[in-house]
Amino acid sequence: MHGRPRALVARTRERYQQIHERIERGDSPRAIARGLHISRGTVLCFARATNAEQLGAVRPIMCGAG
Repeated sequence: MHGRPRALVARTRERYQQIHERIERGDSPRAIARGLHISRGTVLCFARATNAEQLGAVRPIMCGAG
């Protein structure tokens, strides 16, 4: 159980980097979602974040409609 939070943080940081690299490359959110096998909403949420740390505990609030 101790390794799980660290794994989640590492995966979030890696996903953030992957998405932002593809955005800089000019890929569309839909193409990024298809390529990474995640939802377009997740891509948009990560795209709005200015850094990976913003996606920690506040992810459900940040990615929500409000």
